[in-house]
Amino acid sequence: GVTSGVINNGIWSGNGVVTFSYEDPTPSMAVISTAPTSACSGETLTFTCDVLSEATFYTWTVSAGATFISGQNTNTITVLATSDFTVDVYGVNGTCSLSGPAATTINVTVLALPSVTANATETAVCAGEPTTLTGGGADSYTWSNGISDGVSFVPAGTATYTVTGTDLNGCENSADVTVTVNTLPTVGLNATMTGTFCGGQDVTLTGTPSGGTYTQTAGPVNALSTNIFNAPQQGNYTVSYSYTDGNGCTNTSLENFTIDCMLGLDLISKDGSMNVYPNPNNGQFTIKSDVNEKGTLELFNLSGQLVYTQDIDNLTEKTIEVKNLAPGVYTLNITSGEKKFSGNLNIIK
Repeated sequence: GVTSGVINNGIWSGNGVVTFSYEDPTPSMAVISTAPTSACSGETLTFTCDVLSEATFYTWTVSAGATFISGQNTNTITVLATSDFTVDVYGVNGTCSLSGPAATTINVTVLALPSVTANATETAVCAGEPTTLTGGGADSYTWSNGISDGVSFVPAGTATYTVTGTDLNGCENSADVTVTVNTLPTVGLNATMTGTFCGGQDVTLTGTPSGGTYTQTAGPVNALSTNIFNAPQQGNYTVSYSYTDGNGCTNTSLENFTIDCMLGLDLISKDGSMNVYPNPNNGQFTIKSDVNEKGTLELFNLSGQLVYTQDIDNLTEKTIEVKNLAPGVYTLNITSGEKKFSGNLNIIK
């Protein structure tokens, strides 16, 4: 059975011994030195066995609960764990086609992932409105985009948020929720008169888009009827127009009015100390006030030209008659010491 031997020809005399010696080429038992015994489903695991001097490669066996990723025929493998499984390995002397005994079988327990849910108090909001995201099915939660679990926030725009939930075993799973942010409708409010003017006249309000609601939000008295504003008293007023679109989103436009005089009613100073009536008139009107002093009356046309002036001895009550003025609206100034009253006087004939 000896091949490639060396033969020394000759004759030998006397007793002798012939000795044959050889090294056993069969690998010894493999020992798995790196061996996790538990994992979360979907986790990648690494197993390593000690290097055997007789082995030229290693044969690994895993049961159906795991799938090889890499490393077969080496002393280190990676596998994907999906359910409970077993692992063993044995060394092979490929030169002599001899296999050693398998390592002690490793049993790996694979834990199911938590069933994580992503929840939102509102999955569709209007711009500027808040929502709150909460995770379910685990013990702790981490959200993407810097969101805190269970804490209200205002989304900047439509986005999908991912929550990662971790259970008491350290196993993680994730879920998504999309929050849609609807833009607010573009709302406008126009008025036939704006800014500062005399009350006692109709101001028509037109809101866009149509179908919204008109509301007076400030003012000394109610001056709004549907979409008609008519202030019965001097003061500062605010009217709003609100419109809600098909997504339930509401936007509002405001219009501010300052009423510093009255048309069609008594012309009353802001502090209530002076009345000029009637207004409109035919050029004859009465001044009545609590100012028991003399004063000066001036009338200016729409171009700002002084068209009439009169000194008044006593402003307590005085009837004025202005002739030769064309019908129209004039600015009336009454000055008494440091007191000054200004308003619009409407002359009709």
